[in-house]
Amino acid sequence: MTGMKRNINFGLLILIIAVLFSFVAATVYYQVTYRNLNRESKTKLSELQKVTSTLLEKKAELAETAAKEKSLKDKYTDIRETKETLEDQVGGLESEVESKTNELINTKEQLRVANDQVLNLQDDVSDYKSDITTLCNHLSDNGYTTHELCDAE
Repeated sequence: MTGMKRNINFGLLILIIAVLFSFVAATVYYQVTYRNLNRESKTKLSELQKVTSTLLEKKAELAETAAKEKSLKDKYTDIRETKETLEDQVGGLESEVESKTNELINTKEQLRVANDQVLNLQDDVSDYKSDITTLCNHLSDNGYTTHELCDAE
C-alpha cells in the first residue's frame, strides 16, 4: 500500500504541477495577448487621432469653402443685378439713339427744304433786283423821276 500511496502522491504532484504549468501558460498567453491588444489599441487610437485631426482640418476647409461659395454667390447676384440694370439702360439708350437718329434725319430733311427755299428766295430776290434795275434804268432813260429804291443801289 505504501507503493500505491506513493503513486497517488506522485500522481497528485504531477497533477498539481500540470495545473500550475497550465495556469502559468494561460497567464503568459493572456499577458502576451493583452500586450498585443493594448499595443494594437494604442496604434488604432493614434490612427484615429490622425483621422480626427484630418477630419477637423477638412471640416475647417469645408467651412471656408462654404463661406467663399456664399461670398461668390452674393457677388454673382450683385453682378447679375447690375448686368440686368445695365441691359435695361442699354435698351433705353438704344431706343433713345434711334429716336435721336430719326429726329436728326427729320431735321436734316427740314434743313434741306429750308435751304431749297432760301435758294429759291435768293433767285427771286435776284430776279426782283434785276427787274428794279431795269425799271429804274427805263425811268431815268425816259426822263421820269426815279424812286428812292433806284438811289439805294
